Amino acid sequence: IYHFQGKAKIERYMWDNLKGCSARAGCYMENFTGMIKPQPDGTLAFPIGDSRGLPMISIAEYGGSVAGVFKEGAEAWAGKVCNVVSEYVTGSYF
Repeated sequence: IYHFQGKAKIERYMWDNLKGCSARAGCYMENFTGMIKPQPDGTLAFPIGDSRGLPMISIAEYGGSVAGVFKEGAEAWAGKVCNVVSEYVTGSYF
């Protein structure tokens, strides 16, 4: 997927040339407000099971979460990945 390939190239450049931290967000909850449509029988169809949850975060929570990480100082997170997720949502949730 082109979008994620671009992010990977930027992150690869950062790891090779800069001293930094990568903040990786889960799927934005807001992206799903119009994606999941009721089926004719009233159920919601979403291709995810219950064995593992989909990492998600609200856009409203993301900035504060990342800011909290960087309050610890650059040295604390240099060379590390910070996965920013507020919850893991399963298919049953949808």
